[in-house]
Amino acid sequence: MKKCALVLAAAACLALPAMASAQVNGTISASADIPTVLNFGTSSALSFGSITPGSAATGSGYIALNRNVGVVFTLPDAGNTGRLTRSGGTETIQPAFTCGVGSTTSTIVSAFSSCLPATGSTAVLTLTAPSTVLTEYVIFNGSLTGTQTNAIPGTYNGVIRITATAN
Repeated sequence: MKKCALVLAAAACLALPAMASAQVNGTISASADIPTVLNFGTSSALSFGSITPGSAATGSGYIALNRNVGVVFTLPDAGNTGRLTRSGGTETIQPAFTCGVGSTTSTIVSAFSSCLPATGSTAVLTLTAPSTVLTEYVIFNGSLTGTQTNAIPGTYNGVIRITATAN
């Protein structure tokens, strides 16, 4: 009787129809757009102030740079970077500079190889991409000697041009 029950149970298992299984696959597209962040922000002018003729003078200025990419800096005015020209005249004064990039507005952490490069296309500093969006400051500290300030009186103005190219 036990044998008969086992044989019947096995036959019943074989006799049951196999359950049909269904499966489908689908897809959903996924994307993300992470833009390049590379822009100059707020700046603070470099001013030597009112100078007594024959006296040395210093000044400091900066411009903020926001970035999430590596960057190559150039100074398109090359050896004329920051040259000061007397208003209404042709007389010029070329300050000496220390320059570079820092995490604050006053301390250079990565110095430019030259603040007055030979050409406007000369790379003066290359920085790698940061892991997050970063705000840094391109800093120019300038100095004038007493000999330079013993010049024709007037207001002397100039511009410091900086190019930052993503790499």
